[in-house]
Amino acid sequence: LFKGDAVFLVKLKEIINDYFGFGDFVFRLPDGRELARASTLQELFEHIRTVAPESLVYHGSCNHFSNWLWLHGYKKAASRLRPIDSNDAHEIRDILIDVLQLYLVKN
Repeated sequence: LFKGDAVFLVKLKEIINDYFGFGDFVFRLPDGRELARASTLQELFEHIRTVAPESLVYHGSCNHFSNWLWLHGYKKAASRLRPIDSNDAHEIRDILIDVLQLYLVKN
């Protein structure tokens, strides 16, 4: 980022939201294209069931799911997802559904 840029603060806000997990969870493909957004745990759960496999692998390999959950107060769910170490989209989807489904039932 260039500090003298007229839209510096807008870009900085986008980076903080995207990189650190604040705001909506944005499902993206590895090339950055946005597929869907989730602002609640229920919305995240619903999108996980249908989002493209490439997006699941991308976010799973970067710990985006656990980071977002942790920052939004779902620490138990986040800690259960942190050790995901798979490049298999079906396995990642199954793990996410199992963890989030249990968490949604409890809360």
